[in-house]
Amino acid sequence: MKSFNHSLRATKALQIIAERDISYSSLSLWCHHVDDDGLEHAAATDGRTVFYSRAFESFTLAEQQGVAAHELSHVAWCHQSRAKQLRSRFGSDYRHKIFNIATDAIINEMLLAAGYTLPRPCIVLTELFKDVFKEDITVEDALSQWDAEKLYIRLMNLRDKPDNKTSGGNDKKPEISSCAKGKHPLTNSVVKSNGNKSAKPLLGPAVEDRSKGECKLDSEAVRRAIEEWADWRGFSGDFAANGAHTAEDAAEDAEWQQRLARAIDLGVLAGRGLGRLKCKLADLPQTRTPWEVILRVAVTKAVTKAPRPSWELPTRRWLAMESDAVARNSPVPGYEQGFIKRTEIPRVVIGFDTSGSIWGSAELLQRFASEVAGVGRRTGAEVHVIVFDDGVHSITKLDGMDWNSEAAKLDIEGGGGTSFVEVIEEAVKLKPSIILILTDLHGNFPKAPGRIPVIWASPEPNPPSAPFGRVISLGC
Repeated sequence: MKSFNHSLRATKALQIIAERDISYSSLSLWCHHVDDDGLEHAAATDGRTVFYSRAFESFTLAEQQGVAAHELSHVAWCHQSRAKQLRSRFGSDYRHKIFNIATDAIINEMLLAAGYTLPRPCIVLTELFKDVFKEDITVEDALSQWDAEKLYIRLMNLRDKPDNKTSGGNDKKPEISSCAKGKHPLTNSVVKSNGNKSAKPLLGPAVEDRSKGECKLDSEAVRRAIEEWADWRGFSGDFAANGAHTAEDAAEDAEWQQRLARAIDLGVLAGRGLGRLKCKLADLPQTRTPWEVILRVAVTKAVTKAPRPSWELPTRRWLAMESDAVARNSPVPGYEQGFIKRTEIPRVVIGFDTSGSIWGSAELLQRFASEVAGVGRRTGAEVHVIVFDDGVHSITKLDGMDWNSEAAKLDIEGGGGTSFVEVIEEAVKLKPSIILILTDLHGNFPKAPGRIPVIWASPEPNPPSAPFGRVISLGC
């Protein structure tokens, strides 16, 4: 095991952690601790080593313990490795600062609940929910329900939704409040912990739509506003996501999962540090299957044109045995049915709900439809999109070659309640191999469409159940 004695700046803080928190004591021994005068921020990590700059010495001893435990958490929770996997999953759409914000919010909330002291201001998960999502959430619910990936996806998909949108007759509150008609949002004057007045950023920034006399928030503006909010709360990036996730990374992740599980168990037995937490942590590193993979496998299985059995076509083996039996004047063997190739074209039908939380999420629809269109290209399946709310608005066939140009053809309108009756009826008429419904799952359900497989894809992290079919969450 490794020692932390080679970091002069962190030695005292880590020694106190070792005495007071057996969980972090055991974790720190598996990690390098190095002083780095060239580091821009107080502390940072590369996923294996924690670096401490001169700025680290400006903190009180209690704050140094919190900062050291914060960086140890990034290492033990495999946040850098998980960031690489997210970058691989989302490609150029991945935004590392947002993921770093998500991890910091969870870590800081956990450390404060475990009795640590942190330099202020700092990002805390419950405060993020209050300021960004306009929701009040308890510490226990925050830590037990939200992991970094789920929080990252919600932050990336955050958008301004019209106030009058309904789903199944229930009003849906906007995740970010719409600005006053014809006015630009104002900032609030607040006081930071250092006593200096500063302007608290509002989410937005909003963009005025003069043609309609209202303000809209595009996704990029919202993400910039989240980053500005984090900077105002004292955020500083402390780990990167460079390179691809390798087999070596996966092996080390598995080792850290075992170390972390043992460390938490020790803390629970001691009842100190992490052992003080009264809830199970949702952000523990674990093997995850992205919804894209689940969707890809399900659609490919449904549209693969496997041969079907036919009693009218015997196997070649049986024909040979029958011919030999006749020639030998011996009994004819039992009949063996053959298989014929399917000639019909497989179809995939996507139902796009414009009444609920899907409203305005062009990026989510693009990712979803691109996955299905990709399967269509590989298997030769047709892809049809049905736009609906309480009724069907349009049915469009996609060729899967250029989603951006094809998406412009879709008649996206909505605003009413939600009914799945009409969309399922129209989908069945197309004789599909599989039906995919992109929805928040709040609406009236019909009877199951026979043997046709149905997948309900919801953007909510914890979607409700459906009376038939399979439910997958796009928020994880």
